[in-house]
Amino acid sequence: MLDHGYPDVYEFQVSRIWEEAELVVERQNRNLVSLAVIIQKATSTTGMTASKETVKGFSDFIKQLNGD
Repeated sequence: MLDHGYPDVYEFQVSRIWEEAELVVERQNRNLVSLAVIIQKATSTTGMTASKETVKGFSDFIKQLNGD
């Protein structure tokens, strides 16, 4: 919990620690799903079967993630 932004976790009640831990797990799972999508999109742009549209789509996707 400390390395996920809870420096005062020692002051929490056990029930609150459990709830916050569940939130941490949910955030980590969402991050892993996002990473999987990015890897899938990136690998689809490699190889002989990658079209210009696929490469452009990936580039646009990365720009969207960066807020551009």
